[in-house]
Amino acid sequence: MTLVSASGPAVARLLLRVVAAVSLVAWLSLGVQLLPLFGALGISPIAARLDGARAAVSLWEAPSWLWLTASDGALVGGAFVGGAACLAALFGLWPRLNLGLSGALYLGYVLAGDALLGFQWDNLLIEASVLAVFTPQRRSAPWVHLAWRVLLFKLYFLSAVAKAQSPIGDWWDGSAMAHYYETAPLPTPLAWWAHQLPAAWHRLESWWALFFEGVLAWGVFGPRWSRRVALFAFTSFQIVNMATANYGFFCWFALGISVVLLDEEDVARWGSAARARLGLAPAPVDLQARRWPMLLGALYIGLSILLATHRFTDLAPAPKLAERVARWRLVNNYHLFAQITTRRIEPSVEVKDHGGWRVIELPYKAGDPHRPPPVVHPHQPRLDFMLWFYGLGFERGAPGYVVGVLRGLCHHPQALQPLFETELPAEPEAVRLRFWEYRLTAPGEPGWWRRAQVGESPVIPCVDLH
Repeated sequence: MTLVSASGPAVARLLLRVVAAVSLVAWLSLGVQLLPLFGALGISPIAARLDGARAAVSLWEAPSWLWLTASDGALVGGAFVGGAACLAALFGLWPRLNLGLSGALYLGYVLAGDALLGFQWDNLLIEASVLAVFTPQRRSAPWVHLAWRVLLFKLYFLSAVAKAQSPIGDWWDGSAMAHYYETAPLPTPLAWWAHQLPAAWHRLESWWALFFEGVLAWGVFGPRWSRRVALFAFTSFQIVNMATANYGFFCWFALGISVVLLDEEDVARWGSAARARLGLAPAPVDLQARRWPMLLGALYIGLSILLATHRFTDLAPAPKLAERVARWRLVNNYHLFAQITTRRIEPSVEVKDHGGWRVIELPYKAGDPHRPPPVVHPHQPRLDFMLWFYGLGFERGAPGYVVGVLRGLCHHPQALQPLFETELPAEPEAVRLRFWEYRLTAPGEPGWWRRAQVGESPVIPCVDLH
């Protein structure tokens, strides 16, 4: 056993197709939301943001293709091309080239967008696309495969570091999971059942998360048995994640890149059997070695260590380089579930027209207490998700995307309609926000949630929103 030689061309072919499949889902999810979120009449128009930033931000600082044009047609066209590239890669047509194209296009949206495009799994898609470009299908490239394992390791181990550094110590004292199911951004119906489990079980869950992310994650670099233990732990964790909360395509991506922990012999045998059933020729293999993958792997690992040191410690070697690398999203840190909030504050939007005030429901938020939580992953409903973050700090005022929602409801309701479940008033007069604290009901209580109002914004006349 060596550190870098457990996987090879067969694993690479499987890995690239998994990345292509999940990236295709990510493109479809983003594509149906692009215009209401980022179009000219959307919540946070990308074209207007780039026009305002041209004097202050250079192409070198934010290398987005949308600097050329961010028209509505370009936004939709870019998503179409990105999805088509992933579809081609899924069917084995120049997968490295097509995944590189997909990643470059996606990076353009992320760098030009705001918080609505700032999820950690958006960065994960970009980073995986970069590694995909350098992952050959016909020959062994052990240092590239090591880089994939480093990505998987970062995803879990750095999240454990973030949990261990939680300022309230909720993972160490075992209280984190007692609140998690109730306060997760978009829980599923199973979250209600998980929340009812005994406090002792929730403490075990909290400590188990620290153990498998902080200790078992090291198994990705070990022999076959340790990689299988890590794979089992990762898979179990993501299945529970998917069963109890909606995190878009993140869980699917994390599961997908875990195939790099499989043995080359096993995947090659499965692949050969599948190709034989389909009547396909064996996959070609090039035994000629290359030296550049070692340099790539060393560079990637070095940048990953630099960013992790910069983010999680007081040591900051080459801070300007770390900040630039982080800005480009090509190499990233991950810090999932670092601290579990103990309260769930949900904003609700109300619009007034000639018929009076009406509540505007989003399809996936905790609105009506009798409506069950949804199952929506791998789709990522970005506005529904981000309003959860807004609820955490609503006393500090409304961020730009919330102001954009209110402005759009007043002046361009037809453009925002795809984001809402309620039919939007055509001639609104004013808007306001109410803030509710939600708690999951106890067994025997009616409905899924109970709620109490904890705040309310002033009434904002539409004429005041420009």
